Amino acid sequence: MKNDRLIPVEKEFLFVLVASISIIIGSLIGIGIIWGILDKPLPRNFHSIFHLIAIIKQRVLYMVFISLLLQTVICLSLILFLALRFSHKISGPMYRVKMMFKDFLNGKEIERIAFRKTDFLKPLESDLSVLLSRESKRRKLLCEIEEILSKSQKASLSDTEKEKLKILVNSLKEIEKNEL
Repeated sequence: MKNDRLIPVEKEFLFVLVASISIIIGSLIGIGIIWGILDKPLPRNFHSIFHLIAIIKQRVLYMVFISLLLQTVICLSLILFLALRFSHKISGPMYRVKMMFKDFLNGKEIERIAFRKTDFLKPLESDLSVLLSRESKRRKLLCEIEEILSKSQKASLSDTEKEKLKILVNSLKEIEKNEL
């Protein structure tokens, strides 16, 4: 059971998606910048071939710097957008689960919890609902047992109340047995 972890996002899919989009966008930006800079004509007033090589070197370094800078900014923006989107699909349900447990501990009856279709915790919805219903049943049974026990302190139990107490205790044991 320890190895059964909920992985909200397939790591391989996410890596391939982000890497592919980053490479495509980066390549398009790089091609656009190189095309734009190389499309400019070379100056005609160079003194020697070394001066021309220095001008070309300066342009190429400028192209590489700008293309890498733009590619980095766009890729980081894309990664930030995807991270925010995925975290929203995780943090929203986690907040709802937290508030639901807080309400449940404060005594509010909660039968089930609902998630959006696109939430990553959607597979946990049925398990959490089963947990809540079992805990609600257990809470009700414990309340009934406490009520019968409080009556028993005031007076001796009748045969029907003893039988009811046995049934309630057996029901509580059955619920605990089903959980294991």
